[in-house]
Amino acid sequence: MNSADQVLARTFAGPSNPSRIGVESAVRAIEDCGNLALRETGFERSAISAVGAGIAGTAKPEMKESVTRALQKSFAGASITVLTDLEAGLAAAGEGPAIILVMGTGSAAFGRNAEGEVARAGGYGPASSDQGSAYDIGRRASLIADVAERLHLRESEFLLAKIGGTAGRSRFFDAQIDAALKQVVPSAQVGKLRVSPAEAAALVAKGSDAS
Repeated sequence: MNSADQVLARTFAGPSNPSRIGVESAVRAIEDCGNLALRETGFERSAISAVGAGIAGTAKPEMKESVTRALQKSFAGASITVLTDLEAGLAAAGEGPAIILVMGTGSAAFGRNAEGEVARAGGYGPASSDQGSAYDIGRRASLIADVAERLHLRESEFLLAKIGGTAGRSRFFDAQIDAALKQVVPSAQVGKLRVSPAEAAALVAKGSDAS
């Protein structure tokens, strides 16, 4: 992304959850992705002023600090901002009240109200072994209800975005999720993220660098 917030390259690499594969392997994957982007744009690594990394497995302060230090070595001179994947997803929802529902190998909800207060439910590992069942679909909806309740959004309009590997894969599955969500948060507007989580991480990093 350049100084005018225009995306210059989108690249992909391997997994980067340091809690599962270790900090060294995670940072190597991010480096690989960065190198591909630099190759596409023709820039040298020294030209990068800010790096935003939205990475699962970095919620614990000590892990976030370890990843930040490792990235600082890889991108010397750049401002490093490490976000969790949930934080990057919520940033991608844009301004105002929003809740994201992550539906992947696990499930989680993360939201923000108009006052900027945030709340999270789930995302701490599987609680049962029947992922994808009717019970599990209902449990995912209850994550949204939990977050909406704590943020006082149950009766308010807000953006509700579904992300993760199972979102958009099956019309039936999406319909079941949407029906469950409509029951618990009837005023929510189910929609898409404003930008990708990767773009949001870059924008957050640029903002941190500017401040």
